[in-house]
Amino acid sequence: MSRHQRNGVSPNRGWREDSGYLKQSLEFLKTPSTKSPEESHHEKATERKAIEARLPEILKVAGGSSLFEDVRDNIVEAQALLPYRETGKHYLMMGYEVDPSGRS
Repeated sequence: MSRHQRNGVSPNRGWREDSGYLKQSLEFLKTPSTKSPEESHHEKATERKAIEARLPEILKVAGGSSLFEDVRDNIVEAQALLPYRETGKHYLMMGYEVDPSGRS
């Protein structure tokens, strides 16, 4: 990758026109040792639930038992807001495509 490329995308081509990163991602997913996105999601969800179940004990050991409700509320809020991250990224990338001269 050249020093002028970012994430495998040439600066002279829009990110939608350069399919290199997409092709690289698809090849990675085709690798037999790669878990499917569904498997990976399930594993991460199971891991997260196990850690959340241990949270009261983790906070107690650290002397922060009184913070449990606040931490739990923050976890719930982060999970609720996560989908907006993808929407924000979408509009950010669209902004990169805007021609400052007003010509699309």
